[in-house]
Amino acid sequence: MNLRTKDVAVARRLVPPLDARAMEVFVDKSAEISREQLGSLFKAVLVEHQQKLGLLADLERANPTAERAELLETELAQGLAYRLLSEQGANAHIHEEEQQRLLEEGRGADFIVKVIEHIARLHDGDEIKISRQRLARYIRDAGAEVNAISLTRAQPVYLRALGEALLGAEQRYGNRPVSELDFVTLMEEARGGSSQTPAPTAAIANNDLATKDVAAVRPKPQGKAGGIAEVAMALESKRVQDGEWDKKTARQAKFIFDLFGRYMAEEFGIADLSSVHQDHLADFDGFLRSLHMSFGKSPDDKKRSIAEIRIIAQDKIPECGTLQGATRNRHLTFLGQLLKYARSGLGVALDPELSTTAFRAKKNKRGRDQRSIPDKADVQRLFQRPVFIGYAHWDDIDTPGTEFFHRAEYYCTILAAYEGARREEYCGLAVDDVIQDNGDIPYIHIAPNAFRRIKNLQSVRNLALHPEIIRLGFLEYVEAIRALGYQRLFPDLYSPSSRSLLGDRLYKQMLSSLRAVGFTPHQVRHFFGDELKQNEVMKEFRADLLGHGGDSETTERYCSPISIAKQMEHLLKLPVVTAHLEPQPIRLVPWVEAKQVAPWSKAAKAAPRP
Repeated sequence: MNLRTKDVAVARRLVPPLDARAMEVFVDKSAEISREQLGSLFKAVLVEHQQKLGLLADLERANPTAERAELLETELAQGLAYRLLSEQGANAHIHEEEQQRLLEEGRGADFIVKVIEHIARLHDGDEIKISRQRLARYIRDAGAEVNAISLTRAQPVYLRALGEALLGAEQRYGNRPVSELDFVTLMEEARGGSSQTPAPTAAIANNDLATKDVAAVRPKPQGKAGGIAEVAMALESKRVQDGEWDKKTARQAKFIFDLFGRYMAEEFGIADLSSVHQDHLADFDGFLRSLHMSFGKSPDDKKRSIAEIRIIAQDKIPECGTLQGATRNRHLTFLGQLLKYARSGLGVALDPELSTTAFRAKKNKRGRDQRSIPDKADVQRLFQRPVFIGYAHWDDIDTPGTEFFHRAEYYCTILAAYEGARREEYCGLAVDDVIQDNGDIPYIHIAPNAFRRIKNLQSVRNLALHPEIIRLGFLEYVEAIRALGYQRLFPDLYSPSSRSLLGDRLYKQMLSSLRAVGFTPHQVRHFFGDELKQNEVMKEFRADLLGHGGDSETTERYCSPISIAKQMEHLLKLPVVTAHLEPQPIRLVPWVEAKQVAPWSKAAKAAPRP
């Protein structure tokens, strides 16, 4: 049997639970789940999923994100996919007779394609992609023992229940959605109660009886329930629709919400936020502190069990250390937003003591002391590296030589020194963000674009191009990139098969040079700000140039040339750290000029070689 690991230590840890599971499968026949328990499980899954889908439908009616007919068709297609998986297993597909039946019912080919696509999404290798932890919870609630046999027998029942809940979409998204309340009966009762006036003593007696009857059946008011996954989905939908989260932020939030949901389910058997207490959050914070620094970068981290994550962390922490405080704080910020939205937005009954504040990592230093500020001599040493004066080969920018190309590593570092922009701000510039037709001084426009986001609203600004940047051929480089039809100003940082930050690629390429001088690209930004301060540039102007918060309004793409001219007065106070560099005829990296995929990308490495 393949344990899917080359590590002997990991294999040894996997064998004991595998032995125990084998005993369940091959030896113990007394712990099978009964038909009655399977029936109880089906009803529980059906009711709970109907309630969750009903909540999402209510949210959709309040804040529409799509056409109701589209949502109806999508849920019906999903429901049919679950039903087919329940009946046929992991190899489920739509037979020709089933397709014909759907066509006769008036379903189009697009509907059949949706069913096929959803079946494909629910495949995980040779298995069906479902939450084993959630299935185990339903088995326990049905009074059965959780083991390999009960999980195997319960899976098709669970899938069928999910399918039937989804197939009731007409009740949620039809032209006249079905309410949980029988309004006709309630109105008749109201009319009947108002048309009669019982005698005082009879009325008192009836009210007493009614109070006793209601008290006997009405549960104590506890507020609404809120599944972790459902609340997370609702919050993500709202923030994305309101434009508060972009794709990257939504992806980060979803990752931590999924991890939190897995942890609560696997460690405590909790699926609902109303069951989470402060000690559970404390336990989760301890789990985050036990993770290795690179956790989350592997796509497999989204699928691994909590136990697997812990084992991998033990192996990796000695090599790369634990998760940084800033990263943990970002995760806790998302969880805090989840709790707040559940409590105040959806009315979920949360523990009033529930808060992530106590677990946040605090900075021990002032912002200016977090990293040292390089001086002029340090920055000049950076511009003495081969990438700025000549190197051995376009793919080896650290070995001195006679080759030279105009590329991201060259111009991004120069922009950092003379413009003070953040790493992602200049790495993600578009060709059209370089403005040359609005006054005598060219400038760059920093704003959200198709390639990257920006930190905040104050980051939207225009920055006059320092004369040294223009002297070193930056505008000619822009036109050369534009002539090739690129929209990205630095296409050599981009890979179609990667979602990593563009600045991460720059950092990786420049790592040898940065280690040689002992500082990072962000410290070059500190150098820029400190030089302006030492030259007595007012903090308001420094804030505008650096994109910090302040009282001034952000600038538009085409701003007043006067404001750019005022910027230039301050930029000319910066020390010139590239005076030794000579401008050269524009020469682009060969694969950029040939408009090929980045040779270091996964897409290029996976392509067949001649």
